[in-house]
Amino acid sequence: RLRLVLLERRSDLAEGVSKGNSGVIHAGFNVRPGSLKARMNAAGLRAIYGLASGLGVPHRKTGKLVVAFDEDGRRHLEVLRAQGERNGTPGLDIVGAAAIRYLEPEAGRLGSFFALAGIISPYEFTIALAENAWRNGAEVRLESGVTAADCRPDRFILETPAGPVSARWVVNCAGLQADEVAGLAGPADFRIRPFKGEYLV
Repeated sequence: RLRLVLLERRSDLAEGVSKGNSGVIHAGFNVRPGSLKARMNAAGLRAIYGLASGLGVPHRKTGKLVVAFDEDGRRHLEVLRAQGERNGTPGLDIVGAAAIRYLEPEAGRLGSFFALAGIISPYEFTIALAENAWRNGAEVRLESGVTAADCRPDRFILETPAGPVSARWVVNCAGLQADEVAGLAGPADFRIRPFKGEYLV
């Protein structure tokens, strides 16, 4: 029995990092054990395949090879595997050269581990989630980025170009600007430090 509204700054959904990412469903072995990110990664991995199937979003369980090219790298694989096991990551199997050559002939020779991971269409996933919310009664407002926040004892008043929104609870999903949006309500205790990479396809 909630009235929900999604405030989107852009003129369409998935215009920011929701589409500008690798589309990888991470296995969770390279996240610090015990952290919030590790817990969310493990829970998300358990939920995302069923959710994507139910919403009709293209995805695939591909698995992921992490390859060692020398003995130091091989030792690091063991550290990553142990870390992943503490995080609850399933399917972390150390494989040898023969298995690597079978899975990916160009990958290397010393050793690797194979993790349960996958790929998904991130923009289609974002849009499907919003459409599902809308079908279940949520309101989706485009071009409605939050420009100011008044924190009152019983509610937040969020200013947007389309007018104010009064809310008892706010979930900040502003991507690379999440720290800036948090700062509208008071001093933010975190910073977003984005980085950019390139893929060879």
